[in-house]
Amino acid sequence: MDLLFYDGIDWEREFAPFRTHCEECRGLCCTLLYFAKCEGFPADKSSGVPCHHQKPDGRCGIFQELASRRLYGCLAYDCFGAGQRLAARTEVITNWEAVPQPRRELLFRAFLDLAQICQSQWYLTLASLLRPARGLLPQINALRERGQKAETLSAEELACFDIIPYRKDVSHLLGQVWEQVEPLLCKPARRQPILKSYAGKKMRGKDLAGKNFSTADLSRADLRGANLYGANFLGADLRETDLRGVDLSHGLFLTQFQVNSALGDADTKLPPYLLRPPFASAGAWGPPFPVKKQPRF
Repeated sequence: MDLLFYDGIDWEREFAPFRTHCEECRGLCCTLLYFAKCEGFPADKSSGVPCHHQKPDGRCGIFQELASRRLYGCLAYDCFGAGQRLAARTEVITNWEAVPQPRRELLFRAFLDLAQICQSQWYLTLASLLRPARGLLPQINALRERGQKAETLSAEELACFDIIPYRKDVSHLLGQVWEQVEPLLCKPARRQPILKSYAGKKMRGKDLAGKNFSTADLSRADLRGANLYGANFLGADLRETDLRGVDLSHGLFLTQFQVNSALGDADTKLPPYLLRPPFASAGAWGPPFPVKKQPRF
């Protein structure tokens, strides 16, 4: 019996609603977010300005070439499916320059709020599948239902949605979930205060089972060969973190963006709820330059 997860989970069914499908979006992130060429995007651009590779319908004109062009900023970014959801319920925009500024700002707020709601749903879905958190399942499901209702709001309603209380409630509950998990993995004598920065730290081969890396900076850290069973990566910065040969199959609260922006290889074992980065070559992946930091939960 798995210590952490229930048996017989259909992982794809659970997490499919929060997979990003750029081909079903209309380039909302490509227009509404800012780009920096040094972070793996096509060019420097301001928020609200369409990427010059966007087609009239908003979709990316070089989507199939992102890997060959080494545009790792585009490849690593993940909106948890918010883009295609919002695109399905808003007007088709063929000329962003003709869109009034108030409308642009409304869509920007709606997109960011929906992305945070979907991210919260991702975390709550994983929490609902953890054996140690079964006593908190009623609270988890209540917050999931609250998020599901918010997911269906129109762009106008999303722009007015107060995301802060919802995020605080989810964050508090996830903290309670971790309090149920941690004692099973890490004895009190081994628990250490949470450090916020492990940037560039050499932790190769260390026993880090049950380690709480929540919101920590792990950028450029070397975790090769480390035991990360049950480690908590909620909101951690994994940009350029060396995960080559690491078994992350029981890593908790990881996201696709975190994995996409790290370094991995054919021997890196990912959790069953994550996909191997689409730009992996011969099983290996990793951006050759810093990737834009995704907003933390």
